[in-house]
Amino acid sequence: MENRYLQRGFVGGWLEGILLVVAILIIAGYYYSKYPEQGKKFFASFKTTPSVSASPTPSMTPSATDVARLMTACQAIPNGQSAVVSPRSQIFINLPNDIYPESGFTFATSGTASAVTAVTGPNFYRSTDYARNHCWGHYYELAGRGTVTFSAVSIYPSVSRYQITFKVQ
Repeated sequence: MENRYLQRGFVGGWLEGILLVVAILIIAGYYYSKYPEQGKKFFASFKTTPSVSASPTPSMTPSATDVARLMTACQAIPNGQSAVVSPRSQIFINLPNDIYPESGFTFATSGTASAVTAVTGPNFYRSTDYARNHCWGHYYELAGRGTVTFSAVSIYPSVSRYQITFKVQ
């Protein structure tokens, strides 16, 4: 017995798979609309917990040693660093998400310089140590000419603002 997906080729197999998923979603939506209580119970069983998340409320303030250890574990660019880069340079900015959540990230630019997010997320962990320390990687491409300043605000008032500057020329 031969595999029918191999007979139809790569595209045919993918199209059938997509159609199957769409059909399942339509049936699930119909079931949910007809039997809302059972649907809620069914869909509630698929609760997921994020693999990386910042603490919503700080339980205790980290010491300077803790912050330094996490920044080293995340392979973060040292705070206050300045660098001269060429246009289209790509920079990997890594920070501990439990101290500097994404909601506190900002860019300030001057001239025609800009920073564009190339790739982000937990899928770009370099090792299990990196993931275990709740690091979040942000990959930016710098363009134009001028200055780009990246800063991040900590959820802890005692932890200083993280700021690095790139002069694009």
